[in-house]
Amino acid sequence: MFDIVFGFMESLNLAGMLLMGGVFLLLGGGMIGYELYWRMNAQAIKGRVSAVRMVLARNYINKQKEKYAEEGEGAKEEAVEKKGNIAATIFVLLFLALPLIFSGIGVYTIYKYYSLTSGGTYAEATVVRNEESYDSENGTSYFAVLEFRDQRGKLWEVRDSFGSSSISFQTGTQVGVYYDESDPERFVIDDYWHSVGIGMIFAGFGFLFLAVAGMIAFFAKRKSMEVKSGGKTNTSGEMYYPVYEYQDINGNRMERVGSIGRNSLLGMMPGKEVRLLMFPDKPEKVRKPMTFLLIFGLVFLLPGLFILYQAVSSFEGTPASLVIMFLIIGVVGWRIRIAIDKAPSGAINEAWTAFQEQRKSGKGFNFGISSGKQNNKMVELGQSEIDVRAKKQAGQAIITGYIALLIVAGLSVGSYYAGLDMLEMTLNGQRAQGEVVDINSRYSSNSNSSGYTYYAVVAFKDAAGNKARFEDSVGSSHSLYKGGDRVTVLYNPENSGDVIIDRGIMNWGLSGGLALGALVLLLLGISALKQGRENSGMRYRTRI
Repeated sequence: MFDIVFGFMESLNLAGMLLMGGVFLLLGGGMIGYELYWRMNAQAIKGRVSAVRMVLARNYINKQKEKYAEEGEGAKEEAVEKKGNIAATIFVLLFLALPLIFSGIGVYTIYKYYSLTSGGTYAEATVVRNEESYDSENGTSYFAVLEFRDQRGKLWEVRDSFGSSSISFQTGTQVGVYYDESDPERFVIDDYWHSVGIGMIFAGFGFLFLAVAGMIAFFAKRKSMEVKSGGKTNTSGEMYYPVYEYQDINGNRMERVGSIGRNSLLGMMPGKEVRLLMFPDKPEKVRKPMTFLLIFGLVFLLPGLFILYQAVSSFEGTPASLVIMFLIIGVVGWRIRIAIDKAPSGAINEAWTAFQEQRKSGKGFNFGISSGKQNNKMVELGQSEIDVRAKKQAGQAIITGYIALLIVAGLSVGSYYAGLDMLEMTLNGQRAQGEVVDINSRYSSNSNSSGYTYYAVVAFKDAAGNKARFEDSVGSSHSLYKGGDRVTVLYNPENSGDVIIDRGIMNWGLSGGLALGALVLLLLGISALKQGRENSGMRYRTRI
């Protein structure tokens, strides 16, 4: 009976992981496959943007004002607006409280370090232990507990204010401290980056958050004033589509509306030369190469492969689990069959026929809004309309570019230190065989989702024969391991508490993910700055 229950749970866990990995794999593979299909079968040609078309924006504020004016509800509108302003003010104050607290903590930490190192008393301290503190969001943190004697010979036991996910000071380590003679429990460890570095991070995060919030509020207010005054065009909600002009293989002039709409017309100014992909036998089937599909495809594909690898490698095909696995697949297939049978008669055939007709017509499948269906809803922008919008969007692009570069700097620092730690672990660490002895589960709930996350607990012996156990830092909504699984662990011989499950190249997932994110944002930031600088304060090329 136990084998049946265990097999059912294992099979259910495997089915969930296979489903999740399969979805990620299909999304990523579909994006990459679609882009590669175009690049391998279409011909690269040169074209130009001949015009820009826009889907008319729906200005909700103006429509509501017109509605109130027609219904004679001006007083109601004013009352609603007043209540909204009060609620917005309260929300902003609460919203800014957190970064202000962070900045205050950071500034106080830096002040405390400099005040004690310049006016405090120095003493030699010994780390007597490391206390653990569990946080459902960040996991386990370690705080060093130190002992030292003041000038009067009294022994003090104090706890460091800063914790970390790994042990910073081993038990028995001698460190220097500066303390306040009137209150020896007020102290700092004589380690600049340990004490000041965290303060800089707290202060920097708070001030950066406030700066970004201030810029957003400034532009939102200016935009609101523009809408109320009617002096400038409100472009919120507008989508722009370039019109490409090119020649087919016979030299005939062709014109095609792009299938991808954007809320910025920078990069699609009339007269701009572009690289296009065109099918020679269907010259009306044309579009720009979409490199972002390859990037986002990898973002989905790699996690999908990892999840599928973990599912397959951790599954042991016992007879009971195999039978239950086939039963689960059968139930899923049965439910899909019921859903198909409930569909309106002929709906699936009609959808497939429409898809085939669209494919044969050369329109194909488009990521985004189909330009063919949107032509009757589009208007072509004149030169003056383009100038007004482009100048405004150029300034926004420059600000966006600088914000992206700031985030890139943070991601790069995180990637550097994460990679440095992993490099040191790889070069100087030792490997040992471990065994999964337990699975810890933690329940978390937020506005988006709730459920359990499972972490493997691994026991092993180091080179000296000392027994140790640790909790895996990688958790999942479906347990990646089960009790009794054998795994390879990688640990620091000088600190057996600094240990991970050795996953090979996947060990570099954190630093690699941060580096990839930094690279993507760097390209986007540079592109935004380039477009902003090219299009700010200048008139644009006329339509060709």
